[in-house]
Amino acid sequence: MRLPVSARLQKSCVIPSLASWKKVHNKIVSEICAGTKWRVEPVGSFETGEVMIQTRFKSREMMEKAMADLESIAKFSAGKSC
Repeated sequence: MRLPVSARLQKSCVIPSLASWKKVHNKIVSEICAGTKWRVEPVGSFETGEVMIQTRFKSREMMEKAMADLESIAKFSAGKSC
């Protein structure tokens, strides 16, 4: 089944925008999480701006390092948006 012309045009306009948003999101996440074990993933769609962050640790020392990393991420990301 072939899509109507308007649907094909709409799809070609929307998908590149979504792909570019995803690239921007990935770039920002890689910058703010560099050198840490934190992961940042979008929740739902990019329009919400909502993200989930998570990490794992096995000891109190690893937890303290993760918390310090999270504080540095918060300071670095202030003013940036996905």
